[in-house]
Amino acid sequence: MEEIKSEEGCIDYRFLFENYEKWLEEAEIVEKLQKDLLKYKGHLLDSAEMLLQFYKDSEIVEKSIERMDLYNHILFLTDMQNEENKKYQDKLYGMIANYNVLTSFVIPELLESDESIAMAYCDELEELKPYKKMLQDIYKQKEHMLSEPEEAIISEMQSVMQNFSKSSEFIRTKEMDFKTITLENGEEIALSSNQLEKFSRDECRDVRRQVALREDEAYERHKESLATNYIGFIKCVENISKYRKYNSYLEEKLDTAELTKKTYETFKKCATLHKELFKKYIELYKKALKLPDLKSYDIAAPLTPSSKTNYSIEEAKKIILDTFSIYGDEYSHVLEKAFDEHCIDYFPRDGKTTMWLSSYIPYEHPLIIAQYTGKLCDISSLSHELGHFVNQYLSIQKQLPSYVFGSTFTAEIASLTNEIVFSNVYRNKTEDITEKKELLGCFIKVFAGNFFGAAKQALFEEKAHQSAKDGIPLSSEVLAQYWNTTNSEVMGDLFEKSKGNMWAAIPHFFMGGGHYTFNYSTAIVASTVLASKLLNKEEGMLDRYMHFLTLGSSVPPLEALKALGIDMENAQTYEIAFETFDHAIDELSELLELDGEKNGSK
Repeated sequence: MEEIKSEEGCIDYRFLFENYEKWLEEAEIVEKLQKDLLKYKGHLLDSAEMLLQFYKDSEIVEKSIERMDLYNHILFLTDMQNEENKKYQDKLYGMIANYNVLTSFVIPELLESDESIAMAYCDELEELKPYKKMLQDIYKQKEHMLSEPEEAIISEMQSVMQNFSKSSEFIRTKEMDFKTITLENGEEIALSSNQLEKFSRDECRDVRRQVALREDEAYERHKESLATNYIGFIKCVENISKYRKYNSYLEEKLDTAELTKKTYETFKKCATLHKELFKKYIELYKKALKLPDLKSYDIAAPLTPSSKTNYSIEEAKKIILDTFSIYGDEYSHVLEKAFDEHCIDYFPRDGKTTMWLSSYIPYEHPLIIAQYTGKLCDISSLSHELGHFVNQYLSIQKQLPSYVFGSTFTAEIASLTNEIVFSNVYRNKTEDITEKKELLGCFIKVFAGNFFGAAKQALFEEKAHQSAKDGIPLSSEVLAQYWNTTNSEVMGDLFEKSKGNMWAAIPHFFMGGGHYTFNYSTAIVASTVLASKLLNKEEGMLDRYMHFLTLGSSVPPLEALKALGIDMENAQTYEIAFETFDHAIDELSELLELDGEKNGSK
C-alpha cells in the first residue's frame, strides 16, 4: 500500500488526487475514454480478445470514476460546510449517468447472443476466465433485461431518481429548523441536524426530551414535502421492477442479491416473535437509568455510564491489536496497515460528519472516518470500522473489481462480529466493573438497535412499497400509520403513541432502491452466532472466516454463510442469537444489582 503522510489524526487524500485541479484533469480524460467505449458496440463478441479488451478498457474508466468519487466523498465528509464540493459532486453524478447510458448497449448485446459463445470465450482465453461468473450472472437475468433503448431510458431514470434522496437529505440538513434547547447547565443552543444524535444521547433526561420534542415538531412541519418525495421514489422503483417483469421491487431485490424468498420470510417471522424479549430490554433500561417509567427518547441514552478512563490512540491501537490477535497474523497485519499508514481520520471537529464509517473502492485501500474521543465505547466503534476495513482490504486484494463490493446481506457481518468479539475478550480481561458494564451495555444496545430498530424499518418499507405497487393511495397520514403499526408489531405497545413522522429521518429507505434495512437485522443475528463460534474456537472456523473475508460478491451470500455453519433460512439461527442477547441482559442486570447492593451498604 502506498505510504501516505498526514497531519495528526487526519487522512491525507493526496494519494487519490493532489487537488481539485488534478481531479478536473482526470474528468476530461474520463469523458474521452467513455466515448471510446462505443467502438465496442456491435462487436463485443467478435472474439474472446475483443470481449477481454472491452472489460479492460471499461475498468480503466471505472477506476478513474471511483477514485474521483472517493476523493470527493471523503473531502465532503471531513468538511461538510465546504459548498464548493457540491459542484464537483454534481459534475461527478453527470459523468456516472453518462457512463451508464453510453454502456447501456452491453447487456442487451450480450443477451442477444447465445450464452455458450461467451462461456466458450472464457474457457478459451485464460485472462477472461475470472469474468465467467459475472457473465453467467448477466445471462441469469436474461428474462428481466430490456432492449438497448429501454435500458438507456432506465439508466436515465435511475440517474434522475438520485434527486429524491438528495432532496430529502437537503430538507433534513438544510431546511429543517430544530429551534433551541436548554442544556443542563442552563446554556441555550440552536439545535442543528448534525447535533441531534449527540444531544439525543445526553445523560440529562430533560435534554433528551427537548431534542425529541424539537425533532418531532420539525418533522411535523415538513412531513408533506418528505412524504411526497418518498412516495415518488418508491413508485419509480416499483414501476422499473414491473418493466423488468418482476412482481415487486422486493422480489427483484432478493433475486439480484441472490437471496431466497424464504430468507426474507424467516427474517419477517422472527421479527415479530420477540416482543417479550424487547420488553425485558426496556425493563433493563429502567433499572439502569433508575426510572420508574421509560419514554421512547430515553433509549437513545447510554445504557450504563462511561468509564472515566481515557485511552490515547496508541493505547487504543494496542488494545485492538491485542484483542484481534486471536484472528491470526494476516488479520493483525492488515490492522497495522490501517493504523500505521494513515488510513483513519480519528477525531471529531467542526464541519466533519458525525458518523463513523469505512469508505472504499475496488482500486485503493479503504479509509475510515471516526469520532474518537478516548472512551472505551470509541474503541469498540473503531473495532467495528476496522472489521469493515479488513474485509474490504482483503476483498480488494483477492477479487476482480467487479466482485470487490460485498453483498449488502453480508457487508455488516465482519464489523458487527468485531464489536461482539471485542466486548467479550476485553470484558474478560478488565477488572474494572464499570468497563464490564459499559461493554455489556454496548453489545445489548447494538443488538437491539440493529435487530428491533432495523426490523421495524424493514416492515414499514414493505408496507409502503406494497401500497405503491398495488396502487393504494399513499400520503403522510398513511405513512405515519404504517410507522406506528410496525412499531407495535416488532416492539409491542410499550411507549406513548407518536405522530408517526420519524420514518422521514431515515436515509436508508433510499439506499439501493429500498428494502435495505432488513440486512442490519440479519447481520446482527449472523454476527452474534459467528462471534460465538470464533470465541469458542470451533474447529476450522478461523480459516473459514478468513476466507469469507476475501470473497466480496464472488460467492452468493447464503452460500458464503453456510460455509461458516450459519443458515439464514433457518429460524433456529435467530433463536441462538436471541439466547445470547437474553443472557447478556441477565448478566448486566446482575451487575447492576450488585452495584445497588454495594451502594445500599455504604
